Amino acid sequence: MPKLFLLGDSTCAIKEECARPETGWGECFSKYLNPSFELCNMAKNGRSTEMIIHEGIFFDCFEACSSGDYVIIQFGHNETKKEIYRRTYSNTTYKLNLKWFIDNLKKKGVTVILISSIARRRFVDGVCINTHEDYPQAMKAVADQECITFIEMSERTREYL
Repeated sequence: MPKLFLLGDSTCAIKEECARPETGWGECFSKYLNPSFELCNMAKNGRSTEMIIHEGIFFDCFEACSSGDYVIIQFGHNETKKEIYRRTYSNTTYKLNLKWFIDNLKKKGVTVILISSIARRRFVDGVCINTHEDYPQAMKAVADQECITFIEMSERTREYL
């Protein structure tokens, strides 16, 4: 049975009961997934692309996946945080981290899909504003360069909100 892995931040992660009713989109994803797939949600609250490398989360995913599996990668909420262990820069470290994930997973025969961050519920004069700077565009540029699927969710979810 092929596996579908989710690597991301709090917007995708499984929440603890004490955080309810907050729910990450990854928690609901399995009901839309073909039953021939096994879902492995490895997303964690507060993580950036930098953190999942240093904490070993990416390596856990890499070890668990096999040729024919899929990995959906969705980051951007924590990349701009000021802490040195989280912070990346959209056109340098963020792109390099994404490319490194893709290169390693492709070598293993895994299909990678990039998804831009979902919008934060931050409003100015009743309009949901962009809080992700140019990280969604940076992710799209990497997807285009690597010829992999990119799903734009930042604008879509901001329009929805």
